[in-house]
Order: sequence, then structure tokens, then C-alpha cells
Amino acid sequence: MRTSEVQNTNRDGAGDKSKDEAKERVRKLEAQIKAGLQEKKQREELERQRRETLEKKKNAAIENREFLELQLKKLDDIAKEQEAISPPPKGKLRIVGKVLIALLGAALLAGIAGFVFVFSIIKDAPAIDTANIKALLSENSVIYDDKGNVLDSVFFGSKRTNVMYASLPEDLKNAFIAVEDKTFREHKGFNVNRIFGALIEGIKSGDKISGTSTITQQLARNLYLMETRTEYSLHRKIIEAYYTVLLERDLTKEEILEAYLNRVYLGFGTSGVQAASQAYFAKDVEELTLSECAALAAIIQEPNAFSLIRTLPNASVSEDNENIL
Repeated sequence: MRTSEVQNTNRDGAGDKSKDEAKERVRKLEAQIKAGLQEKKQREELERQRRETLEKKKNAAIENREFLELQLKKLDDIAKEQEAISPPPKGKLRIVGKVLIALLGAALLAGIAGFVFVFSIIKDAPAIDTANIKALLSENSVIYDDKGNVLDSVFFGSKRTNVMYASLPEDLKNAFIAVEDKTFREHKGFNVNRIFGALIEGIKSGDKISGTSTITQQLARNLYLMETRTEYSLHRKIIEAYYTVLLERDLTKEEILEAYLNRVYLGFGTSGVQAASQAYFAKDVEELTLSECAALAAIIQEPNAFSLIRTLPNASVSEDNENIL
């Protein structure tokens, strides 16, 4: 075979291979697009079912309210008829009975009104995709030189490098749970005993009620309610509780804790335990000692006040201060 014929044969073979590879890439791309459309369709269907369920509950609540109002009217009519037939033997007992009926009716109506109020807020709450939670944990970009050495990090707001749950030391997980939410592994998103304890303490002291949020509640607030997370409004609290229920329903405790520890702000411009570990101890989070884990967990209560490193203006720096590097 001549040289030109061999070259033509090679080119034809390479061309066929390129065409096959291109077809395979197109096939994969079409499969990805189809899967994405299917996932979008499923999310839309779930959202439609959720809204239908909430609408049915709202209608049922309205029907129950109308039924209760009708029953209360019947009771009142019966009481009037009995009073017309024969006077009550004891006036005080009659008054007590009417008061109890009025209180019961008021309590039932208040409960229905409360449900309708909560429903109206939840119905208009923006939908969230708990399965895509990691997409909300944006990381900083790292610049390397030609030898692979880190030159700098580029970030907006605060540094963050996400780590997997398996890379988090047990001491670190236990330290944050001990500080922020002792019953995290047992509760379903809310610590009822803690809430009632804070309510009683707030009533006694007259101070603002605080410190009742679980780790799941904090994650819901920091991920989905950033613009209003500092507000102490009933509207925000209801939406936060709703998102908390969704997180507990759709994610495991490990997934919730992983997202929380990658999201939490720990002072000195760091978000997440990996960025904080690098900033404060110049090591990866999986290399932290017990005391270093405890130090990071202690920061969370007041990140700016308890930050292990601070940047001070030159005028306040003294060479004699041993705490200043």
C-alpha cells in the first residue's frame, strides 16, 4: 500500500473516531438536559401538591370555624329556651356555665384564626430546594503559582472552603452541639423545653427572649432568610419554622450538621470551620486538637467579640503588649 493511501486510511479512522466521540457527547448532553427537565417537572409537581394541600387545610379550617360558630349559636338558643321554660335553680352556676362555654368557644376560634394566619404566611413563603443545599455554600477561589503553591484567596464577604462530614473531627461536632444545641441528635427541629424555659426566663427578667434556636433553625435562617435574619418579627419566625421542618424532613442529621459547620460565621472574615481552622491555626480542620475544636465552638456566641485574632488600628498597637503579633 502506498504511503498516501495509508495516510488517507488513518485520517478516515481518526475522523470516524471524532464523529463517534461527538455523537457520544451530544447523547450525554441530551440525557443531562432531559434529566434536568424531569427534575424541574418533579419539583414543580411537588410544589403544586404542597399548595393544594395547604389550600385544602385552609378550607377545612374555615369550614370548622363556621361549624363551631353554628354549634355555639345552637347552644345559646338552647340556653335561652331553657331559661324561658324554667328559671335556673342557681344563678351562679348558670353564669359559670355561660362563661365556660364562652371561653371554650373563644379558644377554639383563636386556634382556628391562628392556623389561618400561619397558613397565609406559609402559602406565600418562597419555595426552597433542600436537595440543592450545597449550591448555597459558595466557596472562595484560590490562586496558585506554577509550582502549585497558594498565592492568594479571592472571596466576597468572607472566606469559605467546604468540607465533607467525614472530614469533620468528632470533637469538633460534639463541641458545637454542646454549645449550641445539646439535643440536636434527638429533636425534630425544635427544642420545646428550651423554648418554654426561655419564655419563663424572659417573663421573669423582662428581657428579650433569645437563645431558643436549634442548629437546624439557625441553618434555615442563615441560608434562606439572610435579608431578614436579624428581625425579631412573628412573620419571619413562622417562615423560619416552616423551613426548619422542611430541612428536618428532607435531610439527615449528618447533612444538616455538615451544612451548618460549613456555613457558620466564626469571626476574622471566615465562614465555616475549614476557613476558620486555616485562619486561626494554619491547618486543615481534620487536624484540629480537642482544645482547638473547643476554641472554635466558643467563638460562635459572639464571633466579633470572641475572635481569636483581631485587626487593630496602628494607633492602638503597643510594642509592649505581648498579645499583639
